[in-house]
Amino acid sequence: MFDLKEERNRLAKLEGAGKIPEGSAGMYLNAKVMAAGHRAYLQGFLGEAAVNQAVKDARAMDADQRLAVASEQNGRFTRDIGESRLFQEANLHTSSDFAVVTALVRERVFRNEISAPMTTPAFALAERRVTGDFRPILNTKAVVANFDDLSDSPEAQSVKYLNFEQSDSNYQVAKSQLAVAWTYEMQKNGDIDTFLRRVRSLGNIMQRKRSRILLEAIKYGVARNSSNPGAPDAARITAVDQYFASRVINGGARPTATAAIHIPVIHRLVAKKAMQPIDASGASNVLSNFVPIYEDMMLGELTTAPYLASDWIAYAVNAMGDLPAEFTVLDDFAAGPQIVADIESSTFAGNFNNCTYSLKVMDACAATLINPEDVVVWAGA
Repeated sequence: MFDLKEERNRLAKLEGAGKIPEGSAGMYLNAKVMAAGHRAYLQGFLGEAAVNQAVKDARAMDADQRLAVASEQNGRFTRDIGESRLFQEANLHTSSDFAVVTALVRERVFRNEISAPMTTPAFALAERRVTGDFRPILNTKAVVANFDDLSDSPEAQSVKYLNFEQSDSNYQVAKSQLAVAWTYEMQKNGDIDTFLRRVRSLGNIMQRKRSRILLEAIKYGVARNSSNPGAPDAARITAVDQYFASRVINGGARPTATAAIHIPVIHRLVAKKAMQPIDASGASNVLSNFVPIYEDMMLGELTTAPYLASDWIAYAVNAMGDLPAEFTVLDDFAAGPQIVADIESSTFAGNFNNCTYSLKVMDACAATLINPEDVVVWAGA
């Protein structure tokens, strides 16, 4: 954070001394505002702790280390800001470390080393995938219809080939974008706090959008089980485990075990009671620490008919180690949504159409359920 008035005066002195191009002080100032907005966005998208740690790490680097992090070898993590001539020039004259911080944060996202506090726990149940275009994505998985296919065969007998199932379900990444304005009025009033709060909210919205895309793919990917509707108490958790244990797929027995329970927060007390060490009778509870319980504030927001806010989800252990869902991003967004700042085509008072500068966030992602047999959506009511 910086004082807008002080920075404006400092840049005006640099311009007056001929140390920056004539007429550039206002543009550099707004470039720094956009850089501060970029950091605020990252805080909204990933949480302040992750960004603050990257800031601390960046400031502990020497000049050569900072240059290496923000250089071409890490260009894939800062391409959106690295292609901006104004950002590059402003970075030299405003002591901004946002390029280094951005590179560090995005690389850690890319390596799955950090995730946002508001991210749905369902990401633990989704394979991560990157695609290079917008064409429909084919889902491929091995199908073992009969385990006798794996039995010994005579030496002269032709080998049997593993059967693969491939489906194209119109699953493809979709673009999304949202912008926040840094208005001429905000600039003149020095109202940077309002702008940064709005951009931080934008980061949170984009994170929630990714989470919701995955949650909708899972919850809406299978029909509701309404055989015994209600909250995940001990009886229903036992029932869903018995369902997985006696599962039949393609006419063959495919028993498995429960891997996790995923609940909207409305059921959190019921689920915790069901898995407490001592049951209602005072005896040791066999369900104590039975499986992980994922509490999810967003799960209750998905209410497209016939699904209800109270519906909860159970996941099974996959015999081949596959996760039930898949989350895919376009390669340009593998390290997170990208930032576009409309400043180079603007005058001191904004762009041609209106009196604003704009900061836009772009993303392209999608999700699907690839192993629906490992998922039960239990009717919550």
